[in-house]
Amino acid sequence: MSKLIKILLSLIVVIILCVVVGGALLMTFVNPNRFKPLIIEQVQKNIGRQLTMDGNLSWSFYPSFGIKVGHVILNNPSGFQSTLFAELESATLSVKLLPLFHSKIESSGMTIKGLTLNLITNANGTNNWGDLKTGSAKTSPSNAAAGMMIAIKAIDVIDAKINWINQKTQTKLVIDKFNLTAKDVALDQSFPINFKFHALDKEREFNISGHSNILINSQNQTVSGKLTLNPFDISNPEIKNLSGDFDFATTASKKVSLKGDMHADLMQVNKVKITAIAAPVRYANDMLSLYHVTGNFYQGKINGDAVVNLSAAVPSITLYANLADVQIGPLVEDLGAQNKSYKIKGTGNIQLHTTTSGTDGKVLLQNLNGNGQFNISNGVLEGLDVGYLIQKAYNTVKGQPLSGQDTNQTQFSSLTGSVTITKGVVTNNDLLLSASKATSKGNGQIDLVNQQINYTLQTAVKADAQSTKNDIKNLYGITIPIRITGSLTHPNIGLDLNNLAQQAASKEFQNVKEKAIERVKQKAGGLLKNLLGN
Repeated sequence: MSKLIKILLSLIVVIILCVVVGGALLMTFVNPNRFKPLIIEQVQKNIGRQLTMDGNLSWSFYPSFGIKVGHVILNNPSGFQSTLFAELESATLSVKLLPLFHSKIESSGMTIKGLTLNLITNANGTNNWGDLKTGSAKTSPSNAAAGMMIAIKAIDVIDAKINWINQKTQTKLVIDKFNLTAKDVALDQSFPINFKFHALDKEREFNISGHSNILINSQNQTVSGKLTLNPFDISNPEIKNLSGDFDFATTASKKVSLKGDMHADLMQVNKVKITAIAAPVRYANDMLSLYHVTGNFYQGKINGDAVVNLSAAVPSITLYANLADVQIGPLVEDLGAQNKSYKIKGTGNIQLHTTTSGTDGKVLLQNLNGNGQFNISNGVLEGLDVGYLIQKAYNTVKGQPLSGQDTNQTQFSSLTGSVTITKGVVTNNDLLLSASKATSKGNGQIDLVNQQINYTLQTAVKADAQSTKNDIKNLYGITIPIRITGSLTHPNIGLDLNNLAQQAASKEFQNVKEKAIERVKQKAGGLLKNLLGN
């Protein structure tokens, strides 16, 4: 038995010596740079791209067999202005030798430094990565790996950069300073990843960091896990302390799903602000959904749903919003829909259902459609004194000089109505404003795209003991037309005098007619009495 053990030990020693000597001979007599032409030829043959390897290749042997790759460039296919698809400053990979004899890949580490990717969609809509071959199902890396154990102690990606360029839409997203560390990487068991990067496009900038636990299933070729985004800020729109926790999964067919919750202390679009935001997020089949979003909104509350369809080239958005007990004055002012001369204040409840599509503000406004309802209570219209216009109408009908003072505001107990929105044009036909002296009904349109308004208020004096007298000098029974036209920021507000004169003449005629009928009745009654002998 002892002799057999000695033989086995001798065989093991011989094997180790062969590996060591073979590795030493490999490192001494085989210059890895001799493989460059073969590698370049195979890349050209298999993916049709030109590869440039102007950096050195070098071996490492102890304690792990490995290779270090120097500067490498992979070109774009034809049809792109830029020739550079990918560039690598250096990469190092080490593999333990003995586990290879047992169909097991063990690595003490992999380091990728200075990787740059230029992902480009040209003006014709063709991208520079769609032509890359993925291989058949029989020889795919996932199937090949299924029968082999893989264990990598660490993967480090250092200072990578991705330029995402769409020449068709003239947009560009730059992700740089990308650093990633993965520990104890293996198939079919969860492993941790930490990452951070900086992102910048034409309108916004942010830094993201976070961590994830990932599971790569070699049997059904799926990647799943949990993702946590640490709090970060976005510059435009301004978002403060945005964070999130998600469950995610992606399959070999490139289907991605995401489910989780996002939170933010503040989101500000232009001047409009929402605080304490909670947003459940779902993403599947190119549909991004945010259901039951809640937040604090202008001393009130906002809740709603948003669905973004990303399946088409131009994203479409569906929005449901419910605003409760919101202070309308500061909200409308931040929306930029009122100026210093014309303002509205009050406590409002608003419901909106809108749809739109596009990638920039003007296009989104042009494609805006939907409907809504509003109810504003205990408010003030600044810049419009309905009582003064009533007095002006009275003096006009009476033919007297203008009297009274313009207070430049109208207090109201309620303002209600509904709207329809078609291609950015808001139409309202049922506005009802109730003030102390009058009730106003409104109808017209507001063109949000061109910032124009064409609106009419029909104001009726409320009945009282004095106003019920059937007298042309009194305005009871006459609808006072108020016209609001022109620019949304500087509208023209005044009486429709022609309409007012027609109503006054009509009422005068009606009064004369009624008096004539009354006289006829009186005379007819007297004549009848005479005929009957009374």
